Amino acid sequence: SLDEILENFAPIFEEKVGCVPGFKISFQLRKGAKPIFNRERNVPHALLDRVNKELDALEADGIITPVTCSDWGSPLVVIPKADGSVRLCVDYKIGVNDRIVQANHPIRKIEDVIDSLR
Repeated sequence: SLDEILENFAPIFEEKVGCVPGFKISFQLRKGAKPIFNRERNVPHALLDRVNKELDALEADGIITPVTCSDWGSPLVVIPKADGSVRLCVDYKIGVNDRIVQANHPIRKIEDVIDSLR
């Protein structure tokens, strides 16, 4: 039953962000790439409390760590959600993406995956 599935696989259905233990991500910079720091964008005053609350929650969950100084920086993008909360994103298009080597890992089409299971 659905209740059994939800109980047996509870971690999969948690409302919080998951983590893969021992997994590290690394990026390869293009040859000669220099760090770039883009200034922050203004957060609308009406959203400021919600943004700060979300940043505090992300820090408490260990997803982000505050820093006092960095050679790299990209602006925060705030997206209001229908339920009144906010989604926080980062705009890496301006600067960072141009300086890293793209890792091209083709993803198979779902139709091909299903066909291979038959």
